Amino acid sequence: MYAIMIVEDEELIRQGLTSLVDYEQFEMTIINQAKNGREAWEKFQDQPADILLTDINMPQMNGLDLAHLVKEQSPSCHIIFLTGYDDFEFARKAIRLGADDYLLKPFSKDDIEEMLAKVKGKLDQERKKAQVEDLVSHGYSTDLEEAIHARLADSQLTLKDLAYQLGFSASYLSVLIKKNWDSPSKTTSSRSE
Repeated sequence: MYAIMIVEDEELIRQGLTSLVDYEQFEMTIINQAKNGREAWEKFQDQPADILLTDINMPQMNGLDLAHLVKEQSPSCHIIFLTGYDDFEFARKAIRLGADDYLLKPFSKDDIEEMLAKVKGKLDQERKKAQVEDLVSHGYSTDLEEAIHARLADSQLTLKDLAYQLGFSASYLSVLIKKNWDSPSKTTSSRSE
């Protein structure tokens, strides 16, 4: 499950965000809520989230300042800004901070669900990429090689097909394979242990 923190100073909106959507359908759970950026930052330091869903204009610490702190501590955290202000400057700052989305209030359940689906797709890709990189970096390239050979014995498997099955682009998988085959000492030393 992916962890979400909701930060919104308006209690009714915060409650609506928690009850409007079935987060479990997106493999997500709300781990924390806060009514301002300062409270959110304190909670985030104790319990980081994968997704930060935050208002921009709040007392004590605004969402932009919060996002800046969060990205410094946890660069992989996905940030979605909520705002009642259709202000280009806010949007520009959000983009600079690496925001995944920017929703203008009032928003609908469909808007939230569409945004969650998009972020879940990104998180799933990141997870798959990390798993493959972990396998390669820990010397499991032989397992990858054996899987490729097994698939080739059964059918005409292309790099594109394999990349699609793993959730990567063909060029990215090609780089991973080449990187692994260019450093055989890592593979043999890991396997001989």
